[in-house]
Amino acid sequence: MDPLSILPVECLEHIIQSITTFHCSVSLPTLASLCRTNQYIAKVALPYLYDDPLRIIEWLTGYNTTRHHRVRALLRTLLLNGSSSIGAAAQHRPPLHRALVLELDAETSDNTGSTASNNIIPSSTKDDTTVLVNPDAALLTIAPTPPQRDFLKYVRHIYLIRWSFMKYSIGWYNSQDEREYSADQLQYIHSPEVWSIYPLSAMERHCYKHTNPEIAAPLFYPILVDREAIWAIATPIFEQLESLTIPFSDVRRYVEVVDRLENLERIHVIVDLVFECYSCGHGQPGSREKPCKTEAMKDVEHLVKSHTQRFPGGRLKEVTSSQPRPDYVGGQYVPADFDSASIFQLLPPPLKPLIISRNNWSRIAFHLQTTDLSHVQAFHHLPQGVDQPEMLQRCRALKKIVIPFLPAGSFYCAVQEKNNLQSALGQGLVIGRCLTPGTPITTSIRDSSSSSINRGLCCDQDSISSCLPPLPAYLTRGLIPLESATLHACTLPCTDLDAITYAFSDTLKNLRIETLLGSTQGSATIHLGQDWIELPVLNSLVLRAPRHRLVLDPALFSKCPSLQFADIFDETISYSCSDIIPCLPATLPETTSLYLRGWPALTFHPASFESMKNLVTLKLTMRRTEICFIPPVEELKRSYSLEAQTVDLRSAL
Repeated sequence: MDPLSILPVECLEHIIQSITTFHCSVSLPTLASLCRTNQYIAKVALPYLYDDPLRIIEWLTGYNTTRHHRVRALLRTLLLNGSSSIGAAAQHRPPLHRALVLELDAETSDNTGSTASNNIIPSSTKDDTTVLVNPDAALLTIAPTPPQRDFLKYVRHIYLIRWSFMKYSIGWYNSQDEREYSADQLQYIHSPEVWSIYPLSAMERHCYKHTNPEIAAPLFYPILVDREAIWAIATPIFEQLESLTIPFSDVRRYVEVVDRLENLERIHVIVDLVFECYSCGHGQPGSREKPCKTEAMKDVEHLVKSHTQRFPGGRLKEVTSSQPRPDYVGGQYVPADFDSASIFQLLPPPLKPLIISRNNWSRIAFHLQTTDLSHVQAFHHLPQGVDQPEMLQRCRALKKIVIPFLPAGSFYCAVQEKNNLQSALGQGLVIGRCLTPGTPITTSIRDSSSSSINRGLCCDQDSISSCLPPLPAYLTRGLIPLESATLHACTLPCTDLDAITYAFSDTLKNLRIETLLGSTQGSATIHLGQDWIELPVLNSLVLRAPRHRLVLDPALFSKCPSLQFADIFDETISYSCSDIIPCLPATLPETTSLYLRGWPALTFHPASFESMKNLVTLKLTMRRTEICFIPPVEELKRSYSLEAQTVDLRSAL
């Protein structure tokens, strides 16, 4: 017997939950293999495999035949189950649109695709279904045939964050795609039926590309298939869905069934049509946004409002949007209308967000004062018009920032917190505590070591009156444990960068400055590191100064004893050996990669290599390697009299 088969269900579920934490390229094949082991394991694994079945699209990105067949096999499996459901789901079973049935027709499959689909999720064959045509409409239905297992009952999420999931996720405007269609598909694509439902108002009416049925209909067909596939899968199971992707062009249909979306917590609107045309060269910029875009946005607002009224109490927690592909005609992007307060005011404040980025900032900004930011660990967006220092102070768990630039004074508050904490330790006003907030330990009141400071402190609660004002956050939760800071640009003076290295000296592991800029537009000399203190855990340092000379503090490398990776360069071209002052020899036993270019390479002390026992990659270069070189230290010592010696030699000759 398989060892997994004798495990209790609780243990098996714990193992499977661990598997689902991996990327879908790993978790999906693993779960599928477990499902084929035996019925006992399949019973436990199937709910996790089909919980969010369309996440397979994130794995199978790009256009290829195998991808197409795998996705189509999955859709056939889900739609077959939807067609044969019994009970409440059966009464909501929708007829399938003709375009969807033609796309899923097994006659367009080949053996390669069928075999590939079995590697992920069991596929269906044409014998699974019998197609019945409704003569009164362009809709078809599938005759119920009992499936081997009801996979649809496990689905809780129909969520697509990107990529149109059918065959034509790339190359919408490549007419050669038509050669992949079957004869029946081509006949339907160019039929009056498709053109009659084509949303012409979404495009420029004077644009030949968008008003010619021979061109526009093939572009619209995959959009039609996508939205009909989502509707067909979701309709029988609206009541159990927790998240749902809705095509922007099809929102109105979901408004009509909002009463069935009782468990829905997340709506993702995917912009599936081009609502702006920048490629035609006609019309004024103000006319590029079409009326149907405004109408679709009103449908989104109506859907959110209807759901929050029907299911109050914050059931619906999030509304997001994206476009499936980045290369729409005219470079259409997610419409700014999705930042509308009329939507976000209907949603509850984000519940303990872990990341602040452009994707969620609009919603956080609307509830900024009521949103708990104490759990934010990553900061990927620098909002304008808010008090950045105050907001950063509220992010007590912040570990990572990736921002374009650093506004003046952003981290002065962190410097002040550290100074205040050092002062409190020195005066014996508080008692040190361990890593767990609020857990006191026995330690010397005079202990002001950096490790004690970073771990935070806790006060003697018995000696504090309840009438006193609340303690500062750095006393109750400790200092902000920032580990990684990436700035796209940093302008002189570098006082804010110095503030980061001081305030987070005990936790900072990664520091990356993409562009160090001088205070003027011309070439400048940038001095860096003079005010840095020791960074005991810093293991990655990237400093880049294009168009400038970067002069490092002589003791900078000595301040980074744990450095593993360093990439530091400037644009130094011409220099005088007499100006080069080598850095102090540093002990760097953990360094594995060292990339230095320009002045940092000229000033790096070669004696430091004696301690670099783990060095794997070394690259010392200049901006113009064909005319510049790095002289050894002995030559640098002799360089002061080099010019005089040359003159004497020429005189002797």
